Amino acid sequence: MGTAVNWDVAVEEIGPRLLRYFAATFPRPLAADLVQEVLVRLYQKHESGLFDPERGSLRMFAYGIAHFVRLETLKALPREKYR
Repeated sequence: MGTAVNWDVAVEEIGPRLLRYFAATFPRPLAADLVQEVLVRLYQKHESGLFDPERGSLRMFAYGIAHFVRLETLKALPREKYR
């Protein structure tokens, strides 16, 4: 199943950074929703065994997911919905 992760610590470390990442592009409420989406996907991918700590940190993996979530959101929203 992968390496053991203390999810409370991971969320406290990664969550605020992801919020800043998304808030640079999207309104704060949407940015907060996107952080939740990334954390859910991160947990699911970790539990599925898709996270390999030899290829990078959990934070790096989360930012990879965040990149795709950001692109998906930009494609889905009309231009006037974000900055």
